[in-house]
Amino acid sequence: MTDENDIDRTFDRLVEAARHQDGAAFKAATRDYAQSAEGQAWLQSGHDRYQQIKAELQARAQAPQSPPGGPSSSPNSGP
Repeated sequence: MTDENDIDRTFDRLVEAARHQDGAAFKAATRDYAQSAEGQAWLQSGHDRYQQIKAELQARAQAPQSPPGGPSSSPNSGP
């Protein structure tokens, strides 16, 4: 589980770095978070979601396409 104090601390670091326009401090805060257990879990969940969406899109692209409304809605279908 994520420790709220760690998240708050990281957020405060980011806000202070942005407030002082300190790019190095901002980069250090993001790097530290990315290397933390919470950051790694967040990155992994994003990667997992990306893989899920990618698989869903590939499945849709490979599925046979039927025209909207089915074959009987063709304007050329006669009586």
